[in-house]
Amino acid sequence: MLNSTAGQKAWGHIEIWPNGVQANRDKASAFPAKNEHFRLSVQDCALLQGFPEDWYFAGAVYQVLGQIGNSVAPPVAYQVAKAVALARI
Repeated sequence: MLNSTAGQKAWGHIEIWPNGVQANRDKASAFPAKNEHFRLSVQDCALLQGFPEDWYFAGAVYQVLGQIGNSVAPPVAYQVAKAVALARI
């Protein structure tokens, strides 16, 4: 989730701790983050990317974060599919 000092500042302004994403919200809340900022769970990352709350991912946390990060956000995919369908008419 984090790859620069500027990124750390941006997350800090919205009081989210982007390091150490946890497998679920219970685990995320069990490890208080620096400055009492909100620690992200895999589900939170998926929601930020546009996945429905009940979307299922399989694998270790780092694998799931890779799946989320390498995906096309579902709302974007939907809009592309709509545009393709209209273009075929």
